[in-house]
Parts: sequence; structure tokens; C-alpha cells
Amino acid sequence: MTSSWLKHYSTQLIGTAFILLGAISAPSSATTLTGFRTEGDMMSGMKVTASFLDGSSQTNIWGPTDDRSGGAFGTGWSLTESRDSYSAPWILTNSSQGITSLVIQAIPGNTVFDTYPFLTGPLQTDGSAEGWTFEPKSGQSPSSFAYSDEIDISQGDLFGTLSLYWDTGFTGQLVFRADTDSGSSNDPVKPKNPVAENSPPTVDFSLPTIYEGQSAATALYATDPGEDTITFFLNGVNQGTDFNRSGIRTKSTNLGYFPDNGTFTYTAQARDEDGNYSTPVTNNLTVLNVPPSVTNLNIPTIYEGRSASAYISATDPGADAISFFLNNNYVGTDASTSGTRAIDANLGYFADNGYIPYTGYAVDKDGGVSAPVNSGLTVLNVRPRLTRFNLSSNTIYQGQSVSAWLSARDPGADGETFFINGNNVGTNPKTSGNRWIYTNLGTFTDVGTYDLTAISRDKDRAFSNRRTTTLTVLNTPPTITSLTGDLTVNSGKTFDFTAVATDPGVNDTLTYAWDMNNDGVYNDFTGANGEWSFGDEGTYVIGVEVTDSNGGHTYSQFTVKTVAEQTVPATAVPEPSSELGLLALSAFGMGSVLKRRQKS
Repeated sequence: MTSSWLKHYSTQLIGTAFILLGAISAPSSATTLTGFRTEGDMMSGMKVTASFLDGSSQTNIWGPTDDRSGGAFGTGWSLTESRDSYSAPWILTNSSQGITSLVIQAIPGNTVFDTYPFLTGPLQTDGSAEGWTFEPKSGQSPSSFAYSDEIDISQGDLFGTLSLYWDTGFTGQLVFRADTDSGSSNDPVKPKNPVAENSPPTVDFSLPTIYEGQSAATALYATDPGEDTITFFLNGVNQGTDFNRSGIRTKSTNLGYFPDNGTFTYTAQARDEDGNYSTPVTNNLTVLNVPPSVTNLNIPTIYEGRSASAYISATDPGADAISFFLNNNYVGTDASTSGTRAIDANLGYFADNGYIPYTGYAVDKDGGVSAPVNSGLTVLNVRPRLTRFNLSSNTIYQGQSVSAWLSARDPGADGETFFINGNNVGTNPKTSGNRWIYTNLGTFTDVGTYDLTAISRDKDRAFSNRRTTTLTVLNTPPTITSLTGDLTVNSGKTFDFTAVATDPGVNDTLTYAWDMNNDGVYNDFTGANGEWSFGDEGTYVIGVEVTDSNGGHTYSQFTVKTVAEQTVPATAVPEPSSELGLLALSAFGMGSVLKRRQKS
């Protein structure tokens, strides 16, 4: 921009003329401009406020540094200007954290910002000459800038405050132009719409009620009597700046995720660009508890005689340890405070088959109870195991008896019934340990080899394995229980003889063979009884062989002595009416006579 000769003409005459013009054109209560050439040392008293990314701010007062220069100096930052501000630049330097706003309040330094570049025109205020609006020359330009606090005599070109804003923070060095003019000591600079310099903003906000495991947000609202941007704080933490300069300023902020229930207190505060803080406002965020949710109740199927465990898991949006219950019995706690919480609960030992229902639920540390879930334990029956099947002897003789020893084990609480060859041989009612019986299988009357198969059955009618053993029944020869006694008979006379034998084999047929001539061959007579005679005197040995149908043999004999008739004792020969005589006749009749054989 080309400078006007009027702006740079500094003769006392022209300065005086303008002072007179100002005096004529404005009452004594209004601002009087004493000159339009303002240098750095002439702005003493200005307030310069720098605000930073962390929400802090510093306000420093402008002062001279030499006879033509001045500046404001903070911690790590400074703003300086040397010589005429119309042509000489301002320099902002910052080596600390980023500056979000720089506010230059010129009125306390009896200074105004002149923004209108033309000597004539609708915005030209008398006595202000040419101006120069804010213009960066080098460095990081602000995101925006604003003039505010219009001066009472302004036609739209004179302002009391220049504000610079950086959305992401400023560091380094910024060189810029901004023209200033000076007021008189008698009529110092005054704003057109006076606002108390220390009037603070007013802040307000509200907080929601949420459930644990949710996020929350709020909006901070503020107003300010002046044309100021407003920076918001929540619990002392900078939430950002609304760069609007009028109306309701607002800033939305995310409060984050709330993993647990409770009441959380927040205090909001607002600060305008002049460094004035609002009265703090406090509200509470209420986070309600959410009961847990059971995600799994896994109960296995097992066999009787075993133990079982149940797996139960739950989730909870809150940072809560979770306790678990089965059938209203506490079974354990997972102390984790996030993700899926779970335990394995030992249900104990199950001695018998069946179905056991279970209802599970979870309780968080705040007493929140989940909805119940149902499941059940199925205990399957296990068939018994026959562990022993022994006989008192595996070989017996015909007519003897045998006993069996059987035992079984069962993991279930079952009595055991035992069978041999399908026949129930007894029950042991015990419900644990070894179950056994000892039983007599009876008398075996027939020769042979017997395969015996044993099995047990539990109360649930499940059969065990089978065990088989073999019993051998040997033949027993017949026993002669009655035989004709020794006889003395007359030679040539007939006598009766008989033998009676028994055999334990119920299916055995007995054969009687006689040796009448004592030659060792039993072929002289066949039958259980008969008649015989010897013609010569002498002593005869008569033998009998009884044979069963399985080849068993037994032998016996008696003696017959024949004498002359006159010497035979009267009682030696059985009478025809005797029992023996009747037996022979009834058994054989005439047939026995045919088999009689006489010794010559």
C-alpha cells in the first residue's frame, strides 16, 4: 500500500491543525486523536493476552523498550513493535507450547487500531488519516483474526482490540502489520459500547444419565458481554475455543467411556479472550448399573460313577467381578472386570444314573442379577461288569452237587441280579463296592459236559459282560444195594437168586449179568433175578455184574453149597412162599425158567 503524505507528515503545524479539528468535531467527552503516527514506545499500558493449547493464558502489559519501541513479554513468548506502526511491522515470537489466541487490547494504552486505508470515504474518521488492517508478512498466519471494541468516534475504522486465532496453535515467529493511532491525555480512547473490562463470561452445561458400558458427551455453553472468543474448561482441562465473538458460544466434548456405574462430578468454566473466568458450574453424570447376562451354561453328559463340572460364563458392560450361582448355591467368582467372565464349577460325584436340572444365574459386584438360564446334567447308566464266575469244582461225579461264586462291580448305586444260563440265581442288594452271591446249582444226575454262562443285571436292566465255564460230570458206577445171601441147598434142587442195584444217573439203564460157574465170564444168566440148580454136591460161587448205560460196572457174589438131601438143614432152603420166591416169580415168571442153566 502506498503511504499518504498526510500520514507521514509530522510537522507541529499539521498535528496541531488536526488536534484543533478533532476538538471542534468531537465533544470533550469523546476520544481525541492526537496523532496518527504511533510508535512502539507510545502504546504503553496495552494489555496483551496469550492463550495456549493446554488452556492456560498469560496477560502482560505493554511497555517501552527504547525511545521508539515497545513490547509485551511472557514466558517463552513476546510481542514487539518498533517505529511507526503504519510502516513498521509487529513481531510475535513463541518458543513454548502453541498459542491458540493473541488478544491485543489497545484502549488501556490510549491507543486505537486504524483499519481504513483511504483518506476519504464513508469509514474515514476525522483525524485518523490512512490506516492499515491486519496483514501477515511472514510466519504462521492465524486461522482467523478480528477487530472489536469499536471506538466512540469511529466511523467504522477505529477499534480497541485486535484478536488473532490459531486452531492448531502457533509457534515460531509471525511478522505482521497493523496500524495504530494515539488518543490524547485529556480525552483518552473510549469504546463506543462500553463493557466492563473485567466482565466475565457465563457458562452452563448439562449431563445425561447413562448405563455402565456406554459413552457420554456434553455441550458447554457460554455468553460474554464483550466481543470475545470463549475457551471452555471441564474439570480444569481445556476443551477448546469457540471463535465466534457474539451470541451463545458452545463446545461439544466427549466425556469418554464409563465402564462402571457411579456418580461422576464435572465442573465447567469459561474464559474469554481477555482472561476473565466465569463462575464455575458443577453437575453430576449418573452411570447406572447394568446386570450381567449369562452367555453359556454348559453341563456335560456323563456316566454314573463319575464327577462332573459345569461351565458358566457371563458378560457385563460394567467393570464388575461376577459371581455365579447354580440352583441358588454359590459356585465361584471370576474377578476379571472386562470381557467374558467364567468359571468351571465342580458339581460333585454322581453315583446313579438320572437327570438333574440346574438353574444358573450371575450377580455382579453391585448386586445386579442376570436372567436365569436352565440346563441339566444327564447321568447315563453304566452296565455292570461281571468280575468272577467260579465253580466249587469243575469236575464232579454223577449224583454230586456243585456251587457257584459270582461277583460283579457297578459304578452305579445298583443292586445286582445274577443269572446262569438264563436262570435267576440270586440278587445282591448292595449299592456300592463288590456285589456277590454264592449259590448251589444242585445235583447233576447225568453224565456230560455242561457249558455254564453267567451274567449280571443292574436295577436299570443293563446286562454285564458274560463269563462261561465248563462243568464235567463223570459217570458213577451203579451200587448193588441187595444180593441173595449165601445158601445151602440140596443138590439138584432149584433155588432163587436176585440182585438189586441203584445208579445216580437218572437216564442210565442197568444191566445184570451173572457168572454161575465161576469162570469169570458173566454170560450165564441175564436179569435182576432168576432160578438155578446144581446137580452135584459142592460149593459154588455165583457172581453178578451190574453195568450202567455209560459203561460203569460193579460186582458182587454169594456162595451156594449143595448137599445130599438128608443133610440139608430144614431152614436152609427158602420156601416158595418167601419174599425171595415171590420176587422171582413176579419178576420173571416162566421166562426165568428158560434161562436156567444146570451144572452137570
